[in-house]
Amino acid sequence: QIYLPRVQEAVEVVETPKPLVRSLVGEERILVVEDDDAVRRMTHEFLKIKGYTVIEATCAADAIQFVERQEETIDLVLTDVVMPGMKGRELVGQLGRLRPGLKVLYMSAYTEDYAISIGMLSPGTAFIEKPFSPDELAGKVRDVLNSDRTNVGAQRLRRGAKA
Repeated sequence: QIYLPRVQEAVEVVETPKPLVRSLVGEERILVVEDDDAVRRMTHEFLKIKGYTVIEATCAADAIQFVERQEETIDLVLTDVVMPGMKGRELVGQLGRLRPGLKVLYMSAYTEDYAISIGMLSPGTAFIEKPFSPDELAGKVRDVLNSDRTNVGAQRLRRGAKA
């Protein structure tokens, strides 16, 4: 048996506030660095569907070459944490020297706690765990793009920008 108190006055019905719907759509340019072809293509499609312009790089060396040769603005680098040859953190360091001010989102099949515990990421780093849905990715990308934080100091990754 459950006993509930008797109420004499009328019960007020309180409407729950509707959640704010934030747009997951964008028009920025994103450099995706991922060595796994299937994951890279899937990530490209997820972002393209949401309106982003996506540049793909299969490894850190390709990403560095692209940034060295192109003058277009790159609004975000989305990189795998663990790749053959050069890890994501090293890549971000090199890209930061080429064009200070990049915003970065790391992705990995490792959990965030594990990546931090083994020294691959620092606490507070923007991170998304694989596998992710299109909306999860778009939400995290939007959060990073809207944040004031950068990994190297300025707002956007631009050719020839000074720190």
